[in-house]
Amino acid sequence: MIDEYILDAEELPEFELQDASKFLRLANYILDYIAFLMSSLLFFLFAGFSMVSFGGEIDDSAFMQSMLFIGWYLGYFVLSEWLFKGRTIAKFITRTRAVKESGYQIAFKDALLRSLCRLIPLEPFAYLLLNKPWHDSLTNTRVVDWPKR
Repeated sequence: MIDEYILDAEELPEFELQDASKFLRLANYILDYIAFLMSSLLFFLFAGFSMVSFGGEIDDSAFMQSMLFIGWYLGYFVLSEWLFKGRTIAKFITRTRAVKESGYQIAFKDALLRSLCRLIPLEPFAYLLLNKPWHDSLTNTRVVDWPKR
């Protein structure tokens, strides 16, 4: 029900969305990092086995490994936030969602920009110092509590 109002309506509903607490934001960070690392392990094991079984050589240069890692990192966050309408695995668990400042659903562009901003060095510390991480402030998005349907 709330999905219809926030994600598809022309006007915002009468109720206010509540920003997720710092505890939930920290939980999202930790849980997404764990999910990302687990999916990375599976992805790179599969990629490595595929390369070896087809007779290819594995490029072990640091640059190539970094590019693959960053690509997978962006893919995890961009695709999950875009396909699941502002949610990642962690946000499903904590019942939170990334939305635009206005409360509307984020678009692919927003998910991409949020993910690129996560790559800024020391970005997690911005949340401690500024009370809002750069991936929210630079993209005009926020993470809110998402009630049960």
